[in-house]
Amino acid sequence: MAVDAIPPGLTEALERRGATVERRWWEGARSYLFAGSPEGRLFGRASLDPADSSMLEHEIAVREIVGAERPLRAPPVLERGPDWLLETAIEPEPFGGVAHVDLVAAAAERLQALDLPELPARPQRGSFRARLRLLGSPLPVADLRRARRVLADSRLPLVTTHGDFHPGNVLISSGAAWVVDWELCGHGPSGSDLLHFASTVESPEDRERLLDAAVELAGDRDEALRLAYAVLVRATAAKLSASQPFDRDPEGAKRLIALLPAARRAAGF
Repeated sequence: MAVDAIPPGLTEALERRGATVERRWWEGARSYLFAGSPEGRLFGRASLDPADSSMLEHEIAVREIVGAERPLRAPPVLERGPDWLLETAIEPEPFGGVAHVDLVAAAAERLQALDLPELPARPQRGSFRARLRLLGSPLPVADLRRARRVLADSRLPLVTTHGDFHPGNVLISSGAAWVVDWELCGHGPSGSDLLHFASTVESPEDRERLLDAAVELAGDRDEALRLAYAVLVRATAAKLSASQPFDRDPEGAKRLIALLPAARRAAGF
């Protein structure tokens, strides 16, 4: 199959639904598309990497558990193949304000109580280069070491987590939070998803509201503030050292580094 070709099965599914591709893009071996159709806008994803077939199966399994009826929802998969999925496209509202924070907090609370399958971990590629990128970055090594200790020693309950909770994966629409891209779901300290979401939000007011919601969910303010610091450091490191260039965000990392002094003080460091 040509690198820029849509998988035959996905092409046939689009044709059956009278859909026309509006936009398509690549991220490494994975491709994505939006298509217009008589039944509404559609979203498709496909991969040239055979190892991604298990990721797609996992995505389907998680979405079936999450469902599409509560504040936490997952878009239903309409059709599928071994290397592609077709689903209803969610048209998200720009995140911001009390109502949206409350929706995200309600979704995170329900998520923590779910029993979700985990995708087997893949071998880490490029980890040595990632460490080199961090060593040459403006993120202090002392913060990296301290954050690892906080995450390892957290006294907060271990709960189910999404693992990549941010406005690009938590789509606010029709009074619900539609959550996608579940491949990193697993277990972590209570409140960690909300704290990661907060690290991706630019509004100081919304960050503060999300922090308050995470503290309430965690049930221990001091531990939650320590975790908030560690999650901020981890999010900064990810923006600086991601293995794929399209996942790196030096400007976003700079914004987070500016928040570190206040996070250190709040955590007692």
